[in-house]
Amino acid sequence: MFGSLSNFNLDGTGALYILSYEPGLIKEEGFWVKNSLTKGKVIFSNNSQYEGILAKRMPNGFGTMTYSDGSIYSGNWLKGKKDGFGKFYKSTEKSNDDSETYKSALIQEGEILKYIGYWKNGIPHGKALEYFQNDIMTESCYEMGKKVMQSKLCDSQKIDRIN
Repeated sequence: MFGSLSNFNLDGTGALYILSYEPGLIKEEGFWVKNSLTKGKVIFSNNSQYEGILAKRMPNGFGTMTYSDGSIYSGNWLKGKKDGFGKFYKSTEKSNDDSETYKSALIQEGEILKYIGYWKNGIPHGKALEYFQNDIMTESCYEMGKKVMQSKLCDSQKIDRIN
């Protein structure tokens, strides 16, 4: 631990390095209140990292998770799961790590590169804009991870740009 201690509690700005042989956290840094990191950066052993608001060592509030494969989710969290409005950008890099990035309901209509919309309990729920690998943008609606409505908004290759 580097930082402030108050009555044997982590308080103030500092960093905690965790030595563990099991998968999980390896470093926490930011602002601490009574041994709890409330805002800061967490680095995981699989090279994923989260930066934002935390509660009980979990993302809780607004924050950004950069996954080990390069995919990024930036938005609201509740008890460690995506919840509320957020933006997910899928990495175009190939990776053996299919940790928690985008394996759920979003692979129904082809490879989605960007999802901008609502989440509940870690899965898509509500309205969203989706951008596909084939340059098509759609407006979709999900109910607990299941797509219930989709309409094609445009094919970006057919749009004439006005300069």
